[in-house]
Amino acid sequence: MTQQNWLNFSCVPLVALLLVSWCLPVQAQQFKKECDPNDSELCSQPLVKGEAAPFSGQLLTPKLAITLAQKADSFDTRLAIELKYTEKMYRLDTDLQKKLHDLDQKACTEKVDLLTSRLKTAQQAHWYQKPAFIVIITVILTSGVFVGGAYVFNAAQNGV
Repeated sequence: MTQQNWLNFSCVPLVALLLVSWCLPVQAQQFKKECDPNDSELCSQPLVKGEAAPFSGQLLTPKLAITLAQKADSFDTRLAIELKYTEKMYRLDTDLQKKLHDLDQKACTEKVDLLTSRLKTAQQAHWYQKPAFIVIITVILTSGVFVGGAYVFNAAQNGV
């Protein structure tokens, strides 16, 4: 049932209209002369091959042809100026981005160097952390504890 949707009544007139439009002869489109409302000498008229010209094209009055050529020339000049301006702005923007990147990189390098130097100074052993100092203090304190313990023990035995 769904496979025969194209035979539906709403599709039949569309198909018929399409077939009829293909069968009708195509009439050549007629163009009229168009002029600038401000200047009657600026006119153009399309031409179809075979009517007063060996090929299709656009027939322009000399004044309109000159005006269009001047506009095209001024457009090329303006385009060149705008292109130079855009390239200059692009270069300035690129240079600014490079300078900002260089400044950021320099700041990061300085920060890393500062943190590295702080880390090195923090990791250095202080005078009280050196093994010789620790051994000497340990020997002195241990000897003091034993000697003090011996005095206390002797005093306790002598009844003092």
